[in-house]
Amino acid sequence: MGNAEGSWSGMRKYLEQKMLAPDMKGRVRYNCSTAVGYYDFRFFELYIDDVCFKRFSWEALCSWFVQIGIRQNGNISWHDIFRLMDEYPMEKRTEYTAGEFCDALEKYRNTDIQQGVHY
Repeated sequence: MGNAEGSWSGMRKYLEQKMLAPDMKGRVRYNCSTAVGYYDFRFFELYIDDVCFKRFSWEALCSWFVQIGIRQNGNISWHDIFRLMDEYPMEKRTEYTAGEFCDALEKYRNTDIQQGVHY
């Protein structure tokens, strides 16, 4: 998370406690984890009623490219993934990276409510 969002725990509290309708409080949970390894990738997850509803990560995006038939296996090079992201911008996808999720959160937090109603 960048400085604009503050800490992840602060963002999580904001999303779960301040930005949910009363009926959804306690049912929606956000999670941020790091996959330890060569690159230490982060991924974000959205849970509803303790079931993972959405995961934002490089792995989820690569799997989506495989699911829609663009790739035959999970081995996608960095060159391919960036080319595919250009070819399939966020508006054309249903899966996103953790960085794209963070960028969307930053935009969301910095958008006037009246302007946000029109999105």
